Amino acid sequence: MADVFQKDSEGITLKIKIKPKHIERIFYLTVIIVLAFFVIMGTFCGKCGDDAEETTKQATGGTAEAAASSAGEQNESAAVEEIEEPAINETINLTAEANETAEINETEEEEIIEYSGRVELTINEVMSEIKGDEVQYGKITGVRFTIDNGKDDFMPKVEVYTYEDGDTSSVFAKIPRVERIYSTVKLGKSTIQELEISSQQFPDLDENVVCKVVVKDKDTGDTLVSEESKFKIT
Repeated sequence: MADVFQKDSEGITLKIKIKPKHIERIFYLTVIIVLAFFVIMGTFCGKCGDDAEETTKQATGGTAEAAASSAGEQNESAAVEEIEEPAINETINLTAEANETAEINETEEEEIIEYSGRVELTINEVMSEIKGDEVQYGKITGVRFTIDNGKDDFMPKVEVYTYEDGDTSSVFAKIPRVERIYSTVKLGKSTIQELEISSQQFPDLDENVVCKVVVKDKDTGDTLVSEESKFKIT
């Protein structure tokens, strides 16, 4: 005790003697403590790593399942679109085919229209009357006719002649009783007209009379068609 503690006027002095072998033991003890610490921490961190890995696997698995589910939904949606799209395309194709058919039919109808290449004339009616008291005679008072144009656009000039049947050389067969110019008749069109006539007297009511209508091209003067009606005035 006397070797360890010494007392003087300033206080007590503690003296510790450490041998070299004690220092060596302290060093080994420190190394063992440090190694034990790392062993314990390594085991603990290994468990933490396993837990973290499990958590990562669960998260990855959930993400993969979600991705697979999303992919499945997209595939189902694509399948529905593939089912619906052909139906829509089929409808569009049917509509397009119908339109093409209609256009073809219209074209065929337009191509089927053929014109005769001539002007046709029909006398629909000749109006006449009997006049006189003691001596009766007949007169032609009007004519209704139809012009059908199957040639070209033209402006018709119409002349009407009245004479006794067989008297083709008379002045009445050469000079028209009435003339009229009408507006242009288009190709494929027709026109119905009526003209008033003040004819000469026909004293022999038992004989046929003739009403002749002639259609000319006003611009060229060419005769396109003529028609006549023979009848007895009654």
